[in-house]
Amino acid sequence: MASDGVIRKPYSGHCRVFFSAVRLSEARGNPPEVWQPIGRLTDEYYPFPEQNLPEPAQLQERYLLHWRAFLQELAQFGAAIHPDTLLALLKKYLWCVPSASYRNVPDISLYEHSRMTAALAVCLYDFLQEPPDSSAQSDVFDRNEKRFQLVCGDITGIQRYIYNIAHKGALRALKGRSFYLQLLLQVAARELLRRLDLPLACLLYASGGKFYVLAPNTSRFSEVLHRFEQEVQEWLLERYDGAIGLVVAHVELCGQDFVGEQHPHPITRKWAEVTEKIEQRKRQPFSARITQGDFWKPLGPGGSIVTCYATGRYLCRTGEEAEKLQAREIFLYEDEEEATPRYISQEQHEARELGRALRSAQAIELLSPDSSGDGYVLFNGWRFIIHEQQPEAGQVRGELIWLNSDEMLPGTLRQNWMFYGGNWAFEGDFDQAAERARGSRLLGALRMDVDNLGQIFRDGLGANATFSRVVQLSTMLDFFLCRISE
Repeated sequence: MASDGVIRKPYSGHCRVFFSAVRLSEARGNPPEVWQPIGRLTDEYYPFPEQNLPEPAQLQERYLLHWRAFLQELAQFGAAIHPDTLLALLKKYLWCVPSASYRNVPDISLYEHSRMTAALAVCLYDFLQEPPDSSAQSDVFDRNEKRFQLVCGDITGIQRYIYNIAHKGALRALKGRSFYLQLLLQVAARELLRRLDLPLACLLYASGGKFYVLAPNTSRFSEVLHRFEQEVQEWLLERYDGAIGLVVAHVELCGQDFVGEQHPHPITRKWAEVTEKIEQRKRQPFSARITQGDFWKPLGPGGSIVTCYATGRYLCRTGEEAEKLQAREIFLYEDEEEATPRYISQEQHEARELGRALRSAQAIELLSPDSSGDGYVLFNGWRFIIHEQQPEAGQVRGELIWLNSDEMLPGTLRQNWMFYGGNWAFEGDFDQAAERARGSRLLGALRMDVDNLGQIFRDGLGANATFSRVVQLSTMLDFFLCRISE
């Protein structure tokens, strides 16, 4: 019995898998509780949830081995480890360790709890440091002042853009475009963090075309966010002619929004509020650019023109093909069956090349605007390089993100890792793959979607929808989708 008189279940030493806590309808019954065994968060070693837990002695042994492995790897980096690398290392080992062993249902990992605590601390510090007279002890504990901002960014037009391909080699282009948009989302979030001087821990979630950032509610916040959105929209409009865009919305938070037992939880209402604002912004695409005079100027000349064979977008005037080819602004689409030359855009050419390189990619390197060098172009001077072989530490100038591998290079490099299910390829072409099939000599395509996702985040956790739980649910859902995509 606890000191408060409540009789609690014996603590299992494991994190309860978050999906078993989601309830959309009591009539559907309660799913069985499953627990996450102790193990590294890797594609190769991922331990699937289980109902039958080990004996205490066996659990103690698992924890001891897990802790020793963590300390051994941490020692390879030394005291000068980059904070982002440390964050990736904590995710690798602490994702399955409960943050509060004394709770009745330990369902928040030590990783999520630690990074959320760090994010809140950084934002609180920035807010209190802005006015020179607000560093008094009494101000720190004020839970009613709006000190935080929850920011959501949403890339629009993803489906239309990705599938706007109609030519031979479409699979490579499709893979390249899909991966490119994932990186574009990550870079947009990182650029916003860079402008606000915030660490990666403040990036709550970035997947499925959306990112969420926790930021301090400082006087410069609105100006930075507006300029960020405007510049992203300008770049996307110039590069994609409005095919894809980015909308941003935000809501203010106070300390009271992170606590409470009522249903719906205060933070749930805030998540719903920022989601509603995003949906409104989607109905006003490029609103940050529409007030500028050049927005209404005609795009592209009239008369005889050359369009992209893959997407139908304008490339150049007829007669300018040779000049544009030499400048590598357009590329020749080679097809032996076509007698008339056809051309594709630089963006389409890069998507095909990227799709080809991803087959054997070991890592990608994100280069910030401050880094020199070439690479695939991203927003605002950001670029990225595909490493098909493990790079030497001295060759890395940016953030190294390993694909399906958590084995990071020792030292002070900025590193991370991600699960990616697209670095595979058929042996041979489609016809050869179909011939090897059992049964019908056909190929199929599978698309999956999560039903009621918005309702899950709004109502699924009920009164237990704390800030950490909503973020953990997002992380585990993202990991689950990455797993099944492989």
